[in-house]
Amino acid sequence: TRLCKGNRFGGQDGYPCIIERLFSLAYPRKMAEPAAMEQQTFENERGQAVPALDKSLMASIRFLNYVPLVQLDVASVEERVDVLRLISEDLSLLLRLPHHRFWAHAVHDTGLHHLLDSYLRLAPRPFDAPAMPERLREAERAVAQQVFMIHLRMSTNKESATCFISPHVYADLVYENWLFDMPKFLDLSALYGAANMQLLAKMVASIFKLQPKYNEDLAVSMDHITSSLEQAVKKHCGVTLDDARVGDASRARSLPETGFLELAHFVLDLGSTLHQFYGVYPPAARMYLDGGLLLTLARFYNHVGPVLFSATSRPRDIILARRALFSLLQAAEILVQAALSPSDADAASHCIHALGELLDLPAFLTDFCGCFPLGARVHSLCAVFPDLDPLVVQHIDRAVSHLDGAYQTEAPRPAAAPQSSQLSAVAAASTVSASPAAAPAAAAVPLGAAAAGPDDERTEKIAMVRAMLPDLGDGYVSACLDAYGDNVETTINHILEGSLPTHIQSMRTDTPLTRAPAAAALAPPPMATAQPVLPIAPVQSLYPSIARVQLGKRREDDNANVLDDKSFVNEMRAMYSNYEDEYDDTYDDLGDAPEAEEEDDIFVRGNPNRPAVRDEDDDDDDDEEDDA
Repeated sequence: TRLCKGNRFGGQDGYPCIIERLFSLAYPRKMAEPAAMEQQTFENERGQAVPALDKSLMASIRFLNYVPLVQLDVASVEERVDVLRLISEDLSLLLRLPHHRFWAHAVHDTGLHHLLDSYLRLAPRPFDAPAMPERLREAERAVAQQVFMIHLRMSTNKESATCFISPHVYADLVYENWLFDMPKFLDLSALYGAANMQLLAKMVASIFKLQPKYNEDLAVSMDHITSSLEQAVKKHCGVTLDDARVGDASRARSLPETGFLELAHFVLDLGSTLHQFYGVYPPAARMYLDGGLLLTLARFYNHVGPVLFSATSRPRDIILARRALFSLLQAAEILVQAALSPSDADAASHCIHALGELLDLPAFLTDFCGCFPLGARVHSLCAVFPDLDPLVVQHIDRAVSHLDGAYQTEAPRPAAAPQSSQLSAVAAASTVSASPAAAPAAAAVPLGAAAAGPDDERTEKIAMVRAMLPDLGDGYVSACLDAYGDNVETTINHILEGSLPTHIQSMRTDTPLTRAPAAAALAPPPMATAQPVLPIAPVQSLYPSIARVQLGKRREDDNANVLDDKSFVNEMRAMYSNYEDEYDDTYDDLGDAPEAEEEDDIFVRGNPNRPAVRDEDDDDDDDEEDDA
């Protein structure tokens, strides 16, 4: 009571205040939860209170569109660097805006929409990034990072405890305003899947979880992919996907260079994009498999493969065709993995029958089994589900037993192994699990009508690594391949993890490839060393000694001294005295020699090889002499 009367707790007599304080300690009040962004009002630049996502909350930023790289002359490079710098500054300013102002731009700014769409469509993919100056490369990299950060910020509904959007409001916001759609997911996977797989996978999974309608769009997107494949086959191969025939070689020979490049880049872009997208969002592989995309890709491969290899004979184009078709095989391999990982016995039976349909496509099956162990995976599936149809399993096993692992075995591949497909060297040049022991055998595998030597295979493997890591030099990649036995997948993994050997870590990453001429290839074949039958005296030099060269003017008495010197006569006498001077009767039996012609006859007849011609002037001169 004395403490309370002292007003230490604030009241007249102290009793109500202390009771309230004790009650507050026993039952603390809960803090008010922050409201979501859509429930708040914000003050714009004019000082007016406006609701969230109002257009007046946008900053005054005019975004430029991204344009593709056309040429690399000095003027174009400088102009492009300036444009990219402006784009980078605008995107940096947008990323620094508060939460509510950023989302006002994301929803209402059409200039931002055009910039992001143009970049996703036109930015160079990692597999075809052109060589460019370092200054331009840094500018491109800065824009690429900021575009990724913009999409990363738009992919989350909650930035902090006070800056967030309600999940249901966010789901409708991104879907109804087309902030994300299936083409953007595919483009993001193609651009950033190789370098930012984990972060991009979390981003896409979060969007699909908050907005299930994207799963419906995913199912519809498979129809668009099938339609694009149908159009490409009809345009470049002259057949349809359902046609049982393979690609027409005569049609390929009439394919112009622009048509070949268009088809090859289409196949490379499609295969690489699907392969990356399956890694970013694995449920897409299962959905595409259930929709029959695996059989569609196999039929597309069966038609396009022969056409690509019959349309060109240049090594550079052949490498491009190999890369394109191998990317398609990688996309199909993800679908096969999904097929061989069923959840129950019914799904396993369905997958086995789906794999059985591939047996009617020999070109695809041969190349796929040469790159990936299909037979071993089928055996593993049968071990998990022993009740599968034994006839179908036996049929698949018999079809792929002589093809599976043809380039994967530890022992060198036998020379008599079947080679019936145009891409039989893809696994030798591009396999992701080849062993060093198989390299000599793989070097002899033909590709169509052309043979791929060791240098060609190394060039293809370097191109595969640089397709994933375009900033590395050819020499640096070649050293990494040497360290890991030419295994492309292992090399890429160690480069990304930074676990390279010490001697490679000390190299510059842009080291070019220097090809030293092989001494054995340039030197002529060694000749057998044998002693000559007759002794050969050493050959004297063709150039006179400097002591025998006259320097300056020659004195007049030098010639006289040389002529008066008769010492060499005595030397010659000593040499000739060793020979006996006997009569030579070798030609006595041939008879008497013909009499010599008169000197006058010789001069009159002249040179028998040049007929004599007398001019009239010469005759006149003779007449005048006679008169005289």
